[in-house]
Order: sequence, then C-alpha cells, then structure tokens
Amino acid sequence: MVFITAIALLMGTGGHGGIQTVRLLWARGEDTIVGCLIGMLAYALTAPRRLDPIRKALAGAIQTVGDLIERLATGEVSTSGALILRRDLQLSLIALLSQFETQFGGTGSRSRNASASRLWPAIVATQRLGYKVLAACWPGEANKAEKNPNLGAFATPTDAALAKSTLDQLADAYAHGAPPLILPDLRSFVRTELVALNSALESTVKDG
Repeated sequence: MVFITAIALLMGTGGHGGIQTVRLLWARGEDTIVGCLIGMLAYALTAPRRLDPIRKALAGAIQTVGDLIERLATGEVSTSGALILRRDLQLSLIALLSQFETQFGGTGSRSRNASASRLWPAIVATQRLGYKVLAACWPGEANKAEKNPNLGAFATPTDAALAKSTLDQLADAYAHGAPPLILPDLRSFVRTELVALNSALESTVKDG
C-alpha cells in the first residue's frame, strides 16, 4: 500500500509535462496516507464483529463430532458418508490445534493471546472427545458384518440423540460466547468430555 500504490500513481502522472516534483510527491503522499487510514479504520470497525478463528474452528469440530455420533449410534461407520465425516473430524481436530498455536504463539495483541489461552481447556476437551469418538468407530468397522447398531458405545439410541443435541448446543454456545448450559442427564460414553466442555464455557463468556 505504501510503496506499490505510490509508485503506480507516480508512473501514471509523471510522464506529463509541467509537473512540479515536490507538489506531485506531496499529493501522492496524501493520497496514500488517506487510503491507508481508510483501510485501517474499516478494519477497526469490522474486526470485532468477525468470529474468532479459534472459536470458529472449535464450534466446527464439536459440530462434526455430533454428526459422527449420529452415524456411530446406528452402526453406519463404514459408509462413504461416515468415512468422510471421520476424515473431516480428524482434519478439524488438527486444524483446531494448529489455529491455537498460531494465535497463542503469534505476534497478535495481548487480548487475542488471552482469549486463546482461555479457550485451551475447551480445546483439550474437544481433542479428547473427538479422538474418543473416532476410536469408537473402529470396533464397528471391524465387526460391521454383525450389524450391531449400537456398537457398545451407547446403551440406547435416545442416549446418542441426547449427546448429539448437547453437542449442537455446545457448538453454538462456543461460536457466540454463550454461558454454560444446563446439561441433561447424560448417560453417554462421552459424558466426561461433554461436562468438561460445558464447564470450560464459563471462562470464555467474556470473549463473546
């Protein structure tokens, strides 16, 4: 912005005769400064409204876990759709950790570093939750010929639906900085991770 734009403007006007060099340089400098200030002001006005990248990645990972749990409860862990979900979940967990390392260890503002730090417990809980659900898919894939719909992961389909619903609410809460939920009576093999995710919401409300 400071160099390339100014050079382009000079090249566009410098070939005309009768131009005073000092006045031209001053005019081009003013144009560049005004343009930079407008760009910085626009960013300052819109940046607070943008979704925090870590929150976005966190909500996306939690949502994907819920979608995969839906497949896990029915035993459909080897279909093309389920395999895509398993791949997407693993990639989202890696991206979530990478996003945290970038923001927390980068050269951003102290407030962004502090925000990333407060989200760390939620990131840990999401990592444990995601890999726990991914691991639960392996027995189902190995024993898919037995057509066992629950795979030992959920006692009933109702438990799976409740876990899925809770994850959807948690994803929305993390995306928008909502307070902790009032959790239902969870009887799920991922209950510990869901409780940890909900508890971690308390320290992130101030960032919403």
